[in-house]
This record gives sequence, C-alpha cells and structure tokens, in this order.
Amino acid sequence: EDDITINVVGRKYIRLYSPDETKYLYPHQSQLLHNTSQVEVENPDLVTFPDFSKASYQECVLRPRDVLFIPQQHWHYVRSLELSFSQLYKMLKFYRDSKCFHTRANKLFVLESEFQQKCVIEKQPIQ
Repeated sequence: EDDITINVVGRKYIRLYSPDETKYLYPHQSQLLHNTSQVEVENPDLVTFPDFSKASYQECVLRPRDVLFIPQQHWHYVRSLELSFSQLYKMLKFYRDSKCFHTRANKLFVLESEFQQKCVIEKQPIQ
C-alpha cells in the first residue's frame, strides 16, 4: 500500500529510497525485521556495509501541515528536527474511508492549534 504522511507540528527530515535501492540497504535477515535496514543511515559503517554509499535517495524537510506521499515498498528514514507530531495513513484506507480521514485530519489541525497556543503561553516571561 502507498502511504501518506501528514506533518502536524514541528519539522522532520525524511529520506526516501526506491525499492530498486534495496540491494544497497542491507535489510535484516529475520522475517520480523525484513523491512528494516541494518545501516545507521546518518552514520553508516561503510566497512560492514560498503554498498550503502551506492544507494541514491530523495530527501526533504516536512514543516507543519506538509503532506508527503510515500509510494509502496519505498524505504524511508525519518528524524525529528524538533518536537514534532505526524500521522501516517495507508492509502487504501484513505480511499475507502475518505470522510473518516477528513474528520481525523481536522482533529489533528485542532490539536496543532491547541499545541501552538500552549507553546506561546509557556514562552511568556514569568512576572
């Protein structure tokens, strides 16, 4: 299934690797972790995983209210750049239940608004 990520609060750094790059990403051998790379993406051990440097990727930084489409079977790496919150939706559910999606998305944006107001209040100097 394709995924859609909605970033609600904060910023996130994201890398996407196409399925064609799998041979360079060293997936775990166990069935439980087969869709997880053994490589520490931002600090790779190129002695142990020499082909990782051959993997090409696309990267972006998601800001509040950004939406990212993640195609099926694409590998993704995510790192929060600050306090953040996002929601991932499977596209199959998105199409099957779009009214439910819109309701949830609206609730997320209300949450974002309340979160931002709280942060503004907390940043006020104590008198």
